Amino acid sequence: MVNTVLIAVVILAIVAVVLAIKKQARVTRSLSAEEQSQNTRVFEESSKRMELTVAEALAEKARDPRLATMTQEDLAYEVLKSALIRKFR
Repeated sequence: MVNTVLIAVVILAIVAVVLAIKKQARVTRSLSAEEQSQNTRVFEESSKRMELTVAEALAEKARDPRLATMTQEDLAYEVLKSALIRKFR
């Protein structure tokens, strides 16, 4: 009797998981080829903008004499901090 109940509970749990996955698959949107290419293009443009921002920050920081004594880690922190400050201005 107990074994039958346990087997029934396990089967019900498996069926519930399968149904939940099917329901989520119907709700989840798949992107068309056009949307995927647009996402790729926007990501590449965003990456280029960020690279330019970091390059500008590095160039600006290169003129700062106090940075000559900083460690590599501190320099990276300064550049990232500058990039974030510019982004939220």
